[in-house]
Amino acid sequence: MGCAQHWHSVCEQLRPEYEVHCPDFPGHGIQKGDHSAATLRELADFVERYASGHGLGNYTLIGYSLGGYVALDMAVRHMPGLEKVITVATKMQWDPAISESEILKLNVLNLQGIAEKLSAEHGGDWTRLIKQTHTILRSIGTNPLTRQQMSEISIPVLMLRGERDKLVSSEETELFASSIPDGRFLTIPGQGHLLERMEVSVLIQAIRQGL
Repeated sequence: MGCAQHWHSVCEQLRPEYEVHCPDFPGHGIQKGDHSAATLRELADFVERYASGHGLGNYTLIGYSLGGYVALDMAVRHMPGLEKVITVATKMQWDPAISESEILKLNVLNLQGIAEKLSAEHGGDWTRLIKQTHTILRSIGTNPLTRQQMSEISIPVLMLRGERDKLVSSEETELFASSIPDGRFLTIPGQGHLLERMEVSVLIQAIRQGL
């Protein structure tokens, strides 16, 4: 349920040194009209098309939460041009039961308190994004990335987790990072799970460890 807007401050700090692209996933943010990408593979294919369409050549993917999971799927499949991956607050332990548990939490009633915010970020049809996200979570739960797949990644990967993250455990992040030949795990001091609430300077310092 995030959007590119949440990355704005980070992107602005990186732009003096890097060519920065910050696309929304289909159905999210300014891409809110397209809810067609509803599986992990379809989201990864969208990113690949974006990179190819913008002539990025060799690039680093930095992904928050679901975005990090998509980046790892691309690394597992050895997508052309993908040189490095940095994940932020990406949950790695998934199965059908975990997916259904997260889906139960993600409903219109539970999100009413931030409905105005979601409408501003994703448009008036933001409730459709809930259904899309349910489908995405089920696709991950039924076919999650494995540690064996992580061991086949051939590029550097930095996995970041906020010290106070209550959704993603340090154990799962470190376990999967250790399965990657050139994988590292790093804690972001004092930060929780939500990207938009992270202290930008602290997050940037952590991200730079993987650039």
